[in-house]
Amino acid sequence: MHASYAQTHYLVKMHMRAFFMRMRMIVTMITSDEIRALMAAHSWTQSDLAGRVGVKQSTVSRWLGGQTPDPAAQAKLEAIVRGNIPIPAPPRPEPNASVTIPPPTFGEKTLPILGRAVGGEDGRFVFNGEVIEYVAMPPQLQGVPNAYGVFVSGTSMMPRFNPGEQVWVHPSRPPHAGNDVVVQLKGDGLGDPPDGFIKRFVAWTPQALIVEQFNPPRRFEFDRDQVESVHVVVGSIFTP
Repeated sequence: MHASYAQTHYLVKMHMRAFFMRMRMIVTMITSDEIRALMAAHSWTQSDLAGRVGVKQSTVSRWLGGQTPDPAAQAKLEAIVRGNIPIPAPPRPEPNASVTIPPPTFGEKTLPILGRAVGGEDGRFVFNGEVIEYVAMPPQLQGVPNAYGVFVSGTSMMPRFNPGEQVWVHPSRPPHAGNDVVVQLKGDGLGDPPDGFIKRFVAWTPQALIVEQFNPPRRFEFDRDQVESVHVVVGSIFTP
């Protein structure tokens, strides 16, 4: 009985050896150099190749180090290298964003751009009470009563704002530290138009409004009694 078992075991081993010998004859062994050449030809990373063959990245790393791929991986690599099958694409992730993101659109209503009579290098300008043009209402100001725009004068707020840049102003939003604002100061005489400044809001104190500019860096304090209004800038556009 023992001899019969030994004979059977030996025959099974011989058949298995013959089978794997035939497999090796059918599948040409892919070398690490061929794997590197394949990756270079398609600009693949180790992870890219691993995804296409169905193995882990660490397995590809071992192949490149000289380890022989198993017969199933050899067959896939052989088919890709020899061009017998199309190169499978890596799996695509599930979409997690809209296919089309619509661009922002301006509303049908228009925004008045207020004119100025003079402008200075410190950014001061004088409102002349005229509307010099109307532009499409930006989304930030849709439905905001008395919203308006102005053009930047001078270079005192560069690089935040350029001379000639159009800024959009929300007249009723409370300013917070770090907001860009249009400050209107009362005119010198009765009926005089207000002076205007585009600056960065810092704080209110019991006696003064504190703002700052960037070019050159400087802080200003305006007596509260001089301040006509402080309006928050909510957007801008520059068209040189």
